[in-house]
Amino acid sequence: MSSIMTVKSTEQLVGEMWRQALGPKAREANGRILGASVGLQRISRFLSDIETKLGVTVKPTVAMQLGSVQALAEAIDTGIWPSPSPLVMIRDGDDTEILFIISAGSGVVLELCDLAQLISFPGKIIGLQLPGLAGEAEPLDSVEAIAEYYKMHILRIAPSRKIHILGYSFGGLVTLELSKRLRAEAHDVGLIGVLDSTCYEKYWPKSEWIKAAVMRVRRKLADMKKEKSLAGNLSYVKHCMRLASLYVKRRLQPSHGTVAEQSAYYIGGLDPHFQRVRNAAITAFEAYDPPSYEGKIVLFRSEFGDPNACDPLGIWKRKIADLELVNVPGTHGTMIRKPHVHTLAERVSSCLRS
Repeated sequence: MSSIMTVKSTEQLVGEMWRQALGPKAREANGRILGASVGLQRISRFLSDIETKLGVTVKPTVAMQLGSVQALAEAIDTGIWPSPSPLVMIRDGDDTEILFIISAGSGVVLELCDLAQLISFPGKIIGLQLPGLAGEAEPLDSVEAIAEYYKMHILRIAPSRKIHILGYSFGGLVTLELSKRLRAEAHDVGLIGVLDSTCYEKYWPKSEWIKAAVMRVRRKLADMKKEKSLAGNLSYVKHCMRLASLYVKRRLQPSHGTVAEQSAYYIGGLDPHFQRVRNAAITAFEAYDPPSYEGKIVLFRSEFGDPNACDPLGIWKRKIADLELVNVPGTHGTMIRKPHVHTLAERVSSCLRS
């Protein structure tokens, strides 16, 4: 009795690794890398399995550009890979208009894919990621340079189409700078939306800085009440005093910001390329004092905000001539995640239709 050995195709092998890494999420996404509703860590685990079993190294940004398990398997078979680009097609659509979604300081658009998939919009939805994530370029460390870089890539694919832009967190600052440049050149610009974006505390109005400082003290006092031991409370007081000293120093210092490692937004231990991009984004964030803006901006503000920031309305009502406020449930971090992202998507969709 003879046995027949079945040789699996690359697509089958990659599909198996996809399902193993993502579990039930893989079935929900149906092979769409940007539709999996998972974080970068899970995608990286999937790509690590590919490297171990197939001997092919695939950067997360490249996988996002390819967009699907099928396209990834084809690239592995042919050796033909996409050229580095900040543009990531999140959802296809007609050619009349495009919605561009700008990533936060991480530089990665993956966390905004749930939102993009839920927005009711007939045109294409394209994500914009910061350069340098794959080591293909030097990271950019100013909002102006990032905006100019994005503008160049946007106009290559949409020189005469209607352009909508939505930026989350740090991406909102880039959105403002980018839209200002596009409007100055008379391009057809529609919705300009910022999702819970604030500037660096050095540039907050004094009244907003005082409000934020009071809220931080209240949170620290509430935390201290939970600590039962005297030694623990004394240690906590010292810790709070050190944080307060850094906070005041950042507010008053004459130079632009601090080194990335001292920022409240610093996260260490990342992939070296991702770390450099995030650190450069922190530098850009701390150096950018938003100018006055004459056009219309829609501010999507989370209900509970960001513990490291002030109320964004307190900043933008002083800067933007025509500001529309749209409140959404959740915190700064959860407004773009389920279940709150459904409400956010509905309200973005409504603004796009108006």
